[in-house]
Amino acid sequence: MKTGKTKSVKAFLSPEPSTGVAGTRGTHWIRHEEGDRLWLVLDREGVSTNTFNEEVFRELGTLLDEAAKGRWKAVVFRSAKPSGFAAGADLSQFRGLSQEADIAARVEEANAVIDRIAALDATTVAVVHGTCVGGGLELALACDRIIAAMMRNSDSPKSSWACIPVSAGPRASRIGSSRWRR
Repeated sequence: MKTGKTKSVKAFLSPEPSTGVAGTRGTHWIRHEEGDRLWLVLDREGVSTNTFNEEVFRELGTLLDEAAKGRWKAVVFRSAKPSGFAAGADLSQFRGLSQEADIAARVEEANAVIDRIAALDATTVAVVHGTCVGGGLELALACDRIIAAMMRNSDSPKSSWACIPVSAGPRASRIGSSRWRR
């Protein structure tokens, strides 16, 4: 990409991340630097669809520590999976947890990581294609901007599933805020 030119929206929306697989690979995230932009590409290991669990959030938390210290004008989140951005929580992480307090603690930890995205000084962008529900939607709503690929109706999850993120209400109010228009 030449300096001074902006990538077209179409370049951001291809199912393959425009960053390819270049960058520093963690277990579930690829970190890619491009000028004054930091790309954090979710590519959960060993699965065909991105979901969130404690390990994914822990790794993201470490990446956010680095992002907060950087000189980034933008931090861009996207998925490396052709199936979509993220399908929410990996429910298997809750197996064996019988105490409501244990489940609530995991949810609070995940929300704390998502809240850190909203608090970053850099402009945050979620580049979304395909499935984006639950925690994936919460991550996108925590960003200043969302760039989304349009899907054919037959490609989208059934609306009867009613997958609404637990804390989407407060984040949904950010749409149209002054920070969005930077």
